[in-house]
Amino acid sequence: MELVLVTPPLKITSRWAYENTPVETARSGSATSMVKVALASGRWELLASHLVNDLESAVLGGHAVVGEIRRKLTAAGALGVLVSGSGPTVFGIAADAEAADAIAAKIGKNAKWKVARARTLA
Repeated sequence: MELVLVTPPLKITSRWAYENTPVETARSGSATSMVKVALASGRWELLASHLVNDLESAVLGGHAVVGEIRRKLTAAGALGVLVSGSGPTVFGIAADAEAADAIAAKIGKNAKWKVARARTLA
């Protein structure tokens, strides 16, 4: 799977993210089975539609730049976008290597953010 990772110059601790995540945002494991199906079949668009991170709402609420990165990745063509862990890195899933290069080039025009391309091993 081809990914684009974008990191703003911001520090967010896991502690902060957990302390600011409402308990009611915790989800059931229903999305997990769809993620497994998507990974096994290599259907990245299906995976993208089932991405979940319970910490994301707190991070987005407390750090507007993370939301801006999410919007820009989506606008640049990412199939799906999600905050990685407690942030501040946001990743976008690309359809293929060419799409990932194009997304990274569009996002990379913002010198304030670190942009990296990555590919999963399996």
